[in-house]
Amino acid sequence: MRIIYIVLLIFCFSVLASGQVIESELVFSAGVSNSFIYSKDFNSTSRLGMNCSFGFKNSILDDLDIITCFNFSTMGATIEGREFVDSSFSLSTEPVKVKFKYPYYMIDIIASYKLMEPWLSVQGGASVGIGAGPALNYNMANVYIGNSDNIEEDLSLYQVQGNIGFDYGVLFGLAAGNEDVQVCLQYTRFFKDICKGIDFTVQDYSAHNGLLELKVFIFADYINPHAYGR
Repeated sequence: MRIIYIVLLIFCFSVLASGQVIESELVFSAGVSNSFIYSKDFNSTSRLGMNCSFGFKNSILDDLDIITCFNFSTMGATIEGREFVDSSFSLSTEPVKVKFKYPYYMIDIIASYKLMEPWLSVQGGASVGIGAGPALNYNMANVYIGNSDNIEEDLSLYQVQGNIGFDYGVLFGLAAGNEDVQVCLQYTRFFKDICKGIDFTVQDYSAHNGLLELKVFIFADYINPHAYGR
């Protein structure tokens, strides 16, 4: 939890700092996402989605900027599982593929260092987020994931969904463009084990989120009207 508080503190500081200068840059972005769920305990494939964000950019040095933004992205994966057969209290032998997807709301703190002209920048930072309300094409409670034929040793997707909650990770990226528009490719690796702490299972399952985003950043000057009265 400590890293969550640190990122939130940096975000609040950046927003306050943006209000104390005459000119600050607003940041808007939109693009496509490719999200993953990494696990050795069940099979999954990535899924496409969308992302958008807004925030501020503050110049720290001539070649170093800090971008602080709210970021929305659709996340999840297509997961392979097996259905619960009520008549025999067992799992089906044929696998089913479930589109396990949910919206994710993040705060990103990004350091962007300019390598060369025209602008080519390398980025690194941190992300804190929370997932809310998945949308699936199957009944979560009836689909189980895992390596066991014993239903009591597998996980239902309903259990995994209830364990999403807060997550945090590190972010890396490359950006190219000019002072007004940049095209950026970013990858975020999240640290929370979304299977950890789930009850009603004797297996030690593990899975983590990953997110690859291609987005277009648009920068616009922000004039603080209160600054002119000083």
